[in-house]
Amino acid sequence: MKIPSVASTFTAFEGGAKAARPDAQLIVSYIGGWTDTAAAREAALAQIASGADVLIHNANEAAAGFFQAVSESPGVLAFGANKNQNDTAPEQVLASATLDVPSALVLVAKEVKSGQWKSRPLRFGLASGVIKVEWNPKLADRISPELKAELDKLEAEIKSGALAVPRGSF
Repeated sequence: MKIPSVASTFTAFEGGAKAARPDAQLIVSYIGGWTDTAAAREAALAQIASGADVLIHNANEAAAGFFQAVSESPGVLAFGANKNQNDTAPEQVLASATLDVPSALVLVAKEVKSGQWKSRPLRFGLASGVIKVEWNPKLADRISPELKAELDKLEAEIKSGALAVPRGSF
């Protein structure tokens, strides 16, 4: 669904894609719900047919359809979202951006306990430890040592705040 937190995921993905390849184009599809696997599959297949070669989702249960489309499309790479989905399509999921929800709740509880809590939209990133990138070890050979070093450097810059990840508004 097109809600700020989902749109922000795609804004961040586009920022990373354009940083790596300035001519990259983003195709975004919203299926209007979280559970329609057939709609997610068709949306992903339509993106692939339009030339998309790297895909990401933010689709909860509907992600099963997304991964079906990816699995049916040799040469396409994908990223998992919210949990480690590297084994969902192990030959094509390069990495997963994972959420550690218990850690997020602990961070909020600490704010409440210390009296620092303020009602606001919360954004957790790599620096908080709530968001992590889990690389698929089965595809490690697809990433050269030089590229892996660059990715590690970028992750450190994001964690330190030296590199800002583009985000949508809340």
